[in-house]
Amino acid sequence: MNSKSKKRSSSSKRDSSTKKARKPYTITKPRESWTTEEHDRFVEALKLYERDWKKIEEYVKTKTVIQIRSHAQKYFLKMQKLGKLDCIPPPRPKRRSRNPYPKNREQKKKEAAA
Repeated sequence: MNSKSKKRSSSSKRDSSTKKARKPYTITKPRESWTTEEHDRFVEALKLYERDWKKIEEYVKTKTVIQIRSHAQKYFLKMQKLGKLDCIPPPRPKRRSRNPYPKNREQKKKEAAA
C-alpha cells in the first residue's frame, strides 16, 4: 500500500464521522398545478407589475410569492426557448451596497484630499 492510498482511506473515514446527517426530505404540501385562470392572471400581472412579486401575488390571489417566483422562472425559460423575449420583463436593478468593500488607506487619503 503506497502513501497516497493511506491518505485517501484515512480522510474518507474522518469525513464520514464528522458529517452531519441530512434531514429526511418531507413534502409538507401536495403539489398544486396552475390552472389556466391562475396562469392567465399571472401573465397579466407580469405585464402590469414586471418583477414585483408581492403585487403579482395580490393579483393572482391563490399562490404565494415563492410559488409565483418558481412559476416565473419556468415561464421565462420556456419563453426564452420559444424566442419570445418580449414576454420577459427586464431584471430589477441591483441595489448598491451601503458599505462597499473596505478601501485601503491610500484611496481614503486621495478622496479626503479631493
